[in-house]
Amino acid sequence: MQQNLHGLPDYLPTRTHIGIARGAMGWIPFEVDVVILEVGMGGTYDCTNLVRRPTVTGINLVDFDHTQILGNTLDKIAWHKAGICKPGRPAFTVPQSKEATDTIIARAKELHAPLQIVPELGDYDWQEQAIELGIQGEHQHRNASLAIQLCRTWIEEHEANILGRKTDFEIVHTDIVDTLTAPAFKLPDTFKNGLRNCFWPARSQIIKRENVTYYMDGAHTQLSTRSCIKWFEQATEQEKQLLGSRCVRVLMYNVTKGRDAKMLMEDLVCCNFSAAAFCPNITNSEPGHITVGRQLLCEEHYSFTISSQILPI
Repeated sequence: MQQNLHGLPDYLPTRTHIGIARGAMGWIPFEVDVVILEVGMGGTYDCTNLVRRPTVTGINLVDFDHTQILGNTLDKIAWHKAGICKPGRPAFTVPQSKEATDTIIARAKELHAPLQIVPELGDYDWQEQAIELGIQGEHQHRNASLAIQLCRTWIEEHEANILGRKTDFEIVHTDIVDTLTAPAFKLPDTFKNGLRNCFWPARSQIIKRENVTYYMDGAHTQLSTRSCIKWFEQATEQEKQLLGSRCVRVLMYNVTKGRDAKMLMEDLVCCNFSAAAFCPNITNSEPGHITVGRQLLCEEHYSFTISSQILPI
């Protein structure tokens, strides 16, 4: 570790690194049953990739994000994502682009991790019940199928550890790496209730107030933005028909550093917003001044900036 002129290392742990370290120390004394550990960026070199033998790993849809670090092609990004796979431990991914799929399969084989692709949500046996998810949007079907496979694998291994036997997954995949689609199965009521009651603030969330309805989402890639737009158009259709010309759409938008705001916003034009407000990231506030990212602004300038950003699209 090199040191700079002030005697400090060039690399200092971030809030994420510190959080992972504190969390790891907290899990042990409480003897928690399960830890769901989400990667911060990429996978291979992420600070969360410290668990050498996870029960199961999951790789969601690969899209262009953190390209300045992970690379500017899907295969480069997928290589990082698949780095969380571990020898002999089951791994699941969702249907991907061919470029990403080929890389994930190759990386899983390199790491000796048995990989399977999750089935469509409608392929499971819902026992003649309608598919109902607590988080709206067709794109959530893919996420739900991944969650189902991860949960089932953990439950099977947990029960097998108690009974002292091998899981079905270990029996089938101990000596081979298979990339067949994971089998769908009859969903127990606990799974269906969990999917139905799942809630994640600011993920396809609708908040209704008098004379205003907020549609909130955290999309931050081009694919997720397009999925968000599709959900938004479907979710607002009934309100648009009810209010007609009295319905006014206003976009409140924020994008963090390192992302191509222009590219992300191009698809939003089709939503026909009447106005837009662009909100900076406020990280610190002092009397008379506000810190936006690393830039210090006076309150007078900050107020002018916000008001001048409300403009028609």
